[in-house]
Amino acid sequence: MVSLSSCVRAALRSLYPGLRMLQFTPRRIFGLLPVLTVCLLIALGYIAIVVVTLVPMLAAKPFWATVLLLLVHCILVLLLWSYAAVVLVDPGHVPATWSFARLGWPLELRGSPEARDFVAKSDLSDAADGSERGMLVEGLRFVPNDKVKLPAVVLMRNRFNRYRYCSKCLIYKPDRAHHCSALERCVLKMDHFCPWTNNTVGFYNHKFFVQFLYYGFMACLVTAVLSFPAIVQRLSMEISDEQTREFVIVILGLIGWIVCVIFAFALLFFAAFHTYLVLRNRTTIETYEATDPTTALVLEAFDLGPRANWKSVFGEHVWAWILPVWSRHHRGDGISWETRVHREAFV
Repeated sequence: MVSLSSCVRAALRSLYPGLRMLQFTPRRIFGLLPVLTVCLLIALGYIAIVVVTLVPMLAAKPFWATVLLLLVHCILVLLLWSYAAVVLVDPGHVPATWSFARLGWPLELRGSPEARDFVAKSDLSDAADGSERGMLVEGLRFVPNDKVKLPAVVLMRNRFNRYRYCSKCLIYKPDRAHHCSALERCVLKMDHFCPWTNNTVGFYNHKFFVQFLYYGFMACLVTAVLSFPAIVQRLSMEISDEQTREFVIVILGLIGWIVCVIFAFALLFFAAFHTYLVLRNRTTIETYEATDPTTALVLEAFDLGPRANWKSVFGEHVWAWILPVWSRHHRGDGISWETRVHREAFV
């Protein structure tokens, strides 16, 4: 008999193929406090728009109140859905096939403390060759970094003009991957760590993060516009009638309205900024890396044009742009990247 957990996992795999649920360490469990704060703010906004504004409108204007209730709940479902996806979906990790033990250590780390520590903890059974132990500990032999054969073509280089690597994860970095100190590992197409989601935004949840910004702004805007007249009217009525219980609800609605106004402006800025990044096929980290001329040249190669860049994040079909699910027609795998110029120009 198939267990309920197996059915749930199968359903998740169908919506998010290849993705894993995050394992919450004690440090990350503590980070759930901002997530609970976001949920509380959403609840306050819900009180303002639904309890204080639309439900009382049902008696006077049933048609419009029903239409608005449907609209608000559709936005709310998409908001919570996209937010849950950002929080729970792993942003993407670099495969073990990119490890130093499989491919050979970079020139800069041979004979280093990291190499000695690796030797002390490993039998090097899967090392690149039999002399790997002596090479790492004593640094007697050096294989040039650019002679290592990586599993995929890599265009980005470090300041030594060699393959980028992570001395903490002991791996070579695919293009656009960076080390995340919060997750304590490298993340594919890392954008940034977001404390409000208690997760890092990367290749597999970038789309959900941008959708969360869109739906969050829409929810805040609708609440701010529709709730203000109703809250002012209800507030004056409750004060005159001295109905304490109703008054408390209206005050909560007023707080929710204030929160929505503040976050509407904030989310508008972030949504516009990340829309610009999506249309340029950039991440937040890459906007800072672009100050280096060599790196900027490679990043320009990833820019396929606004339409193709948008589809590379959101998928090919319009329904995939709306729903927070992983589209089968999503472009790329987080390792290899399509470029608009011949890749040999950067190798």
